[in-house]
This record gives sequence, C-alpha cells and structure tokens, in this order.
Amino acid sequence: MKTPPEDPAPTLAGDPAPTLGGDPVTTPPGDPAPTLAGDPVTTPPGDPAPTPPGQPVAGPAPTDARIASVIPHRPPALLVDRVVAVEPGRRLVAHRTVAAGPGFHPGPARAGRDDDPSLPLGLLLESWAQAAVLLACWERPNPDVLKGNVALLAGVRDVRALAPVEPGAVLVHEVRVVRDLGDTVLTTGTTVVGDRTVLEVGQLTLALRPAESLDPAAGTTANTTDERS
Repeated sequence: MKTPPEDPAPTLAGDPAPTLGGDPVTTPPGDPAPTLAGDPVTTPPGDPAPTPPGQPVAGPAPTDARIASVIPHRPPALLVDRVVAVEPGRRLVAHRTVAAGPGFHPGPARAGRDDDPSLPLGLLLESWAQAAVLLACWERPNPDVLKGNVALLAGVRDVRALAPVEPGAVLVHEVRVVRDLGDTVLTTGTTVVGDRTVLEVGQLTLALRPAESLDPAAGTTANTTDERS
C-alpha cells in the first residue's frame, strides 16, 4: 500500500510561504538580514562603531557644551575649542585655533616687528593648562566653582617656549598624566603647530580642593583689615 505524502500545513493570508531545506530564507523588506554564527555584525549607518576596552574614546569630538560640562571656564576665558582624543586618566589631545586680537605682541624673535605678532607665552600656557584640567576632571567633572572639588594650579616647572605662535595657527595640545593621587594630579605634555613643537611642559600640578575650603565667607581667602591701622 502506498502512503500519501504529507500535506504541507496551510498558511494564512499574509504569512510567508514555508521554505524547503536548502531554500534561501526571505527577509521581509526593512528587516535586517540574519547573521550566522561567526559572521561579522554590521553597524547601521550613522551609528558609531563600538570602542574596544582600553582604546581611546571614538566618535565625534566633544563640543563646547561637553567641555563646559567638565570645567568651569567660559568664553572669552575658555581657551580650548575641542577635544579630539581622550584616554581618561592617561592622555588627552585638544585643539585651539588662535585668533588675532589685542593680546598679541612681538615675540622675542620678532622684536620691533609690530606687523608680525605672536601669542604671549602666558596665553599659550593657559590654553595648555585648560587641556590638562579637562584630562584631570574628565571622569569627575565639576563646572561649578562654588561646589564640589575645584581644580587649582599648584605648580608648574620646566616650561620651554620653542617657537612663536602666529594668528590663525591651530594649537594641538597633548597632555599626559604622570601621576594621579586623587586630590592632586601631575601632568606633562607639549603643544604642536603643524610639524613644529612650540611648547614643552615638564610638569604642571593640579590640586583638586573642596569649594567650601576656598569660600571667602569661611575666612580661607578673605582679606582682613587690621583694626589697629
């Protein structure tokens, strides 16, 4: 006696037709294609690729808003435009485009040449120092100087200005952590313009201190008047 072949299960309207062994699986429009074991996972367009552990943070450079959420500096005192790479606790790279302004003066190599100004060392070092504060506070941000821990300049040494910086130059600050003691961070690094190193910082020390200890109302930094005078 012959056994009739099994009839396929009936399908409802709108259901995909059953597939036979070896037939390709049809994916409805708009659905991602399934991946097999061992196949690479495709990242949708526009989504950032995942960053492996221990690697620098990937993705778009933080904007002014991101910088302003970490440190209290604001324009015109803010002298860092963007952070282009950061390894929290280890290294940070930031950019600053130098705009011409009244703060420029003839540098040592340009004495008497008012038509060829250069950036004062004080502003160059301040810009680099702000990048150092960004690195020190990246994982412990505090944009408010009235509460939390405030980053203070505790010391700087072995600073060398190697070349003048002209208006329009893009400063590339690189900061590295030498040692992080929790409330004190030792940093070092350089500033490069193009292929020239224009600044070397042997060591810049930042002290993170509670804002209440710096409150003039508490008498820590208040000016007192001698009644006998």
